[in-house]
Amino acid sequence: MPNAPEQEFLSRTQALAHVGSWEWDLAADAITWSAETYHILGVAPTPEPFTYEGYLALIHPDDRAVVRAAVARALETLVPFAVDYRIVRPDGAVRFLWGRGGVLSDSTGRPARLAGVVLDITARYQAEETLRRLAASVAHDCNNLLTAILGSGDFLLEILPPGHPGREEAEAVRQAALRAGELTRQLLTFGRQQP
Repeated sequence: MPNAPEQEFLSRTQALAHVGSWEWDLAADAITWSAETYHILGVAPTPEPFTYEGYLALIHPDDRAVVRAAVARALETLVPFAVDYRIVRPDGAVRFLWGRGGVLSDSTGRPARLAGVVLDITARYQAEETLRRLAASVAHDCNNLLTAILGSGDFLLEILPPGHPGREEAEAVRQAALRAGELTRQLLTFGRQQP
């Protein structure tokens, strides 16, 4: 157990990094959190520890199964887990979190506790979402321009007779537009990706 100055230092560094820590006593079904974990989750510290089900109630309903599966797998395999998920704070705000935890075994080798960290990645998620929207918007605009360029290139290839010096240039423009179209499709794929 850290002494008071070490605990204060740990609390301050966790607050600066927006990283909280937690520990779950399996036998007692009692989860204890650091001050930053309470802050991240948007709940006030309580004298009584949270239960596992109480914690799961804070997780977005669509993400509970993912968290349950990650924890169950860790308990079964004793391999640490990492999972991205959302929580719904009591005020209704949705936050995006990254959690990592591992099993701590007792002297007989049986799982006794899980311990880990939780990181608020909401700002990163929002930045990625903005970047995806921007990529999709740029891709759509480029696609519209490329459609016009390809149409013009195809038209030139139709009207220019074989051997005309302009045909080679028209074909080069058409090929460049096709390559740019592939880049546009990659941007659109990126824009549609889930975080």
